[in-house]
Amino acid sequence: MGIFFSFVIGSVFGSFFAMVIDRLPQGLSLLFPGSHCGNCERSLHSWELIPIVSFLALAGRCRLCGEKIPKFCLYTELLTGLLFVAAWSGILDWPVFLLLIMSLILSIIDSQIHAFPFVIWLFFALVLVVSLPFQPLNLVWLLLALLATGLDIKIGAGDFLWLYTASFSLSFIQIVLVLQLASLAGLGFCFLKKAKFKSKLKQELPFIPFLSLAYLAVLLLGQIQ
Repeated sequence: MGIFFSFVIGSVFGSFFAMVIDRLPQGLSLLFPGSHCGNCERSLHSWELIPIVSFLALAGRCRLCGEKIPKFCLYTELLTGLLFVAAWSGILDWPVFLLLIMSLILSIIDSQIHAFPFVIWLFFALVLVVSLPFQPLNLVWLLLALLATGLDIKIGAGDFLWLYTASFSLSFIQIVLVLQLASLAGLGFCFLKKAKFKSKLKQELPFIPFLSLAYLAVLLLGQIQ
């Protein structure tokens, strides 16, 4: 029962995160207007707001106009629910749980519009800073983020900021491993999708998703102590 309850709570949070993903990059309010179809602007009924269930019941489309509901809404609700279950079960500790939630949100935004909403990162970073011991070595990644804002070093400041938050659950060597794995995954993606990547993404690589996958790989390999 506890697993089911934690999944439900997580999926509710996931529904909120999906709204943040949709609205925040556009500069829209998170409070007003209420949940509505982005195409016909019809306000949604309460039964249309049940995480996961409503998406499946509506076959991923608006009940009135038939507009497709973005699939990231379903993915965010489902994955957040699973992360809450993993945290409740003791599989994930506090810093890993926070980083995975943040990574999920930032990965979707980065893959869609190649943006790194600073306010989202700042919220999670502050929670980690307040709740965990300070480690001076972590500041290296903040310094690199500052350097990346002024120089073209082929990696964005947002990527270094992500690495800073990752440093709360990883050693310096493990972060370097994550960075190497993410780079290899990115190169593999470019190689496999070369023609499409150049024409549609203008050679801009959304790197946060690759960092997140590399972090998961290190996690699954048991590298996080």
